[in-house]
Amino acid sequence: MSKTAILATLPIKEGEKDSFLAAFAAMEAQVEQEGGTEIYILHWDRKDENMAYIYELYTDKDSFKAHGGSEAMQAFQVAIGGLLAGAPQLVGLTPETGKGL
Repeated sequence: MSKTAILATLPIKEGEKDSFLAAFAAMEAQVEQEGGTEIYILHWDRKDENMAYIYELYTDKDSFKAHGGSEAMQAFQVAIGGLLAGAPQLVGLTPETGKGL
């Protein structure tokens, strides 16, 4: 199986960045324990301080499914639900080539 990646776009409500970061920290701690999660990076948009992006890279689709179905992911979704200014967008990606693969 090939690696799989996700780019999540998360619009955060004005003034909720610190609360979002706290929720992300708990999720990040869980991700450290997931063997199939290779990369899990939070980014902030340079032009919109309330737009977060999470880039995720998994060893395969099964690892992605395990992450998405975890209790930690469910808790993260609940924790950030009231912090979002709109629906998150998820883009599924298939890595082809590049440094780090």
